[in-house]
Amino acid sequence: MLNFTSMDLFKSRLCWYDYVEVRDGYWRKAPLLGRFCGDKIPEPMISTDSRLWIEFRSSSNILGKGFFVVYEAICGGEIHKDAGQIQSPNYPDDYRPSKECIWKITVSEGFHIGITFQAFEIEWHDACSYDYLEIRDGLTEYSPLIGHFCGYEKPEDIKSSSNKVWMKFASDATINKAGFAANFFKGM
Repeated sequence: MLNFTSMDLFKSRLCWYDYVEVRDGYWRKAPLLGRFCGDKIPEPMISTDSRLWIEFRSSSNILGKGFFVVYEAICGGEIHKDAGQIQSPNYPDDYRPSKECIWKITVSEGFHIGITFQAFEIEWHDACSYDYLEIRDGLTEYSPLIGHFCGYEKPEDIKSSSNKVWMKFASDATINKAGFAANFFKGM
């Protein structure tokens, strides 16, 4: 999530001379979220993935104070695509205490969802009641349980019975680890 807290750039038609441009991705041709100039503070923006491209240009002789922006990694959300990656917040660095992230993943109708883990390190407890990753076969917290995971061994590959999966990551107030990285994809 990107939040502009101040904005003072030379204002021109279509922000031609001075601007800050935000794109939803990691390169110059990623989808444009907005091009901004003047002194109106843009609305907060949320990326669809874990990367944003922010480009500042100044070609006028009229100086403004510039802009100030803060960003924060937020986790969870509704995902409607056939493949992607889910990571614990702040991965590969340690996740933060007292986090709760819920992802609702939907792939194309008529397929199931496959999930494979690249990395897995979540505080261990014999009942996984401190920090955990929970995966359910459907889109709600009441859908059938696929697994409740913690510890240091990567879970086996997962296959849902439908095209929808609900995932929840939770951490308590103490002991933080590296977390997890998983890929999901549609399968037959």
